[in-house]
Amino acid sequence: MNVIYNENFGQEDHESFLDEPIRDLVLASETFKLRAALMGYKTIREILNTDKAIYQNQEDYTQNWFNELIFILHLKKRPDLVEKINSRFDERHLWN
Repeated sequence: MNVIYNENFGQEDHESFLDEPIRDLVLASETFKLRAALMGYKTIREILNTDKAIYQNQEDYTQNWFNELIFILHLKKRPDLVEKINSRFDERHLWN
């Protein structure tokens, strides 16, 4: 039996969830979806492109919501994105 290795297998899913509407994410709880919508986020990519300090200061932000975001990224096997969130900071907020 010949086995064909496809190095791109799963690659589409590896990235595609970032642009999928949060409301359609099977992995996300209804609470996560609601809070994301209340904060104005439609996709995970929009969240990732926002400085952490900005969404942490929004009224509808909770630590549980953030923890679920991290959990979703881990389930999607994207520790690189978790690292990006945790390493990025906005210098304007550093000394305030």
